[in-house]
Amino acid sequence: MAGKKSSTKRTAYVQYQSGEYIGRIILLNQAPKEFGDPWGSCVMIAQRADGYYLSRLKGDEVSVGKINVRDETFLLKNRDIIQVGDIKLQFYMNESSTDSKPNDSDLMDVDPE
Repeated sequence: MAGKKSSTKRTAYVQYQSGEYIGRIILLNQAPKEFGDPWGSCVMIAQRADGYYLSRLKGDEVSVGKINVRDETFLLKNRDIIQVGDIKLQFYMNESSTDSKPNDSDLMDVDPE
């Protein structure tokens, strides 16, 4: 008898930590999402079989933590801080079939600038 595959489902979110959308949570469950400034730095976050990846589309001011992102894709981890130009985001990932939103305890408290 063949073994069952794990039924764990990944659900990921990005929360704005700065800018006009501070505190807003974006679900990353469908098509790739773009973040940034259309006239400056811009990134795309897309889901692959092994996780969520960030790709720099344009601009030089893109980092995850203290790592500058250039031409490579970057595998995101839970709670990664993403800087895209003047916009700061935080990435969250739940690996559970029951989680529909990040837990309040997972979300970073943000203070308006």
